[in-house]
Amino acid sequence: MEVRKYDKQNKAQVTMNGWDFAFRACGDRLIVIGEPSAIGVGHFEVNSWVPSEGPPQWNLL
Repeated sequence: MEVRKYDKQNKAQVTMNGWDFAFRACGDRLIVIGEPSAIGVGHFEVNSWVPSEGPPQWNLL
């Protein structure tokens, strides 16, 4: 239950800490709950993506 990103320059995976979001598998979807990129907006968004359908296409729920 952690988020990692691949750092191409250092050729290593890096664990991302301090992000204000949560993620969970739900059936065939990945659900992400988090604060929009605009800091201080005071609400959260819920987005979903079906990984088997290809590259990320996030749908706001």
